[in-house]
Amino acid sequence: MLLLSTYQCILNFVESVVSDFGFKYQRDVMKIPSTKRTCFVSKGRHYPEADHKIQQTQIFDVVRQHSGNQIDVNCVVRSKEIKVRNGSKLDKTLCSRIVNFTADLLLINVDKGETIWSAGESIHLKEIISAIKQSIDFEEALKNQDGGIKTVLRNCHQLFTIREVWFH
Repeated sequence: MLLLSTYQCILNFVESVVSDFGFKYQRDVMKIPSTKRTCFVSKGRHYPEADHKIQQTQIFDVVRQHSGNQIDVNCVVRSKEIKVRNGSKLDKTLCSRIVNFTADLLLINVDKGETIWSAGESIHLKEIISAIKQSIDFEEALKNQDGGIKTVLRNCHQLFTIREVWFH
């Protein structure tokens, strides 16, 4: 008796469901560095387009059967456009203002006339946010972004060293 891994059992189940649902498919391996990189690529349907409503009803019946009738099979397909919320789509001018303001805060006690290089101060994220709130109108632009100021500054890892919530 051949023992299968959980992953292989899941793949076999998905393959049987795809086949039962009337799809032509090919099992393929994606070219990415991962141990779980198997995928199923659709090659079309085994049934004509005119039979789609009948096939869809059968698919919903199978889904209900496997789910114990606990889910609503009137699924809503997610939108093709996925909103990026990592701060990378923020206005570049605003990002530059935040970065420059933070750099000025870190270098506030450095004598500009010195020829010796200085790494500047360390400052807590709360202090940065407090100072920025007083000087830059940013709240509306960052309102719908995940991470806010910390994400903007973390995206500038070439300029700042970040240890938890301390910026250097």
